[in-house]
Amino acid sequence: MKLLLIRHAQSENNVIEDRPDYAQARQPDPPLTAHGHASARQFAHDADLSGVTHLSTSLMLRAVQTAAPIAARLNLPAHGIERAYEYGGLTTGPAGGFTPVTGGDHASLRADCPALIWPAHLTGQPWDGGAEAWGNPSSTPAPRTS
Repeated sequence: MKLLLIRHAQSENNVIEDRPDYAQARQPDPPLTAHGHASARQFAHDADLSGVTHLSTSLMLRAVQTAAPIAARLNLPAHGIERAYEYGGLTTGPAGGFTPVTGGDHASLRADCPALIWPAHLTGQPWDGGAEAWGNPSSTPAPRTS
């Protein structure tokens, strides 16, 4: 078996992450930059993808956009995985007060990746964005015993 893991190409948030106003300026589900799109296309063109028989992607926009040229080159569907997302999922707001944001729907994400196969249980609805509480795992209280 050959397993190839790809995170994503450069997103709009990647280019602002060093700014002091990053928490306020970041987008919950940023698209790729022009450079990111070019990098994804270049990767799909240059990478040794021989033997790749399945393609899966997070439903985060930048991951779907990164998967699109790979799917096109391999003529494979890109199976969307709803539970593949970065820590915290899609959220907005200042640090410490993040608000959940719903992810894209099948039609909008297929505009970026025509090969995208939507999870069957989400037919007709967007994915929930995977938002989860941000916190320090070490500060979680121990379970009570009675």
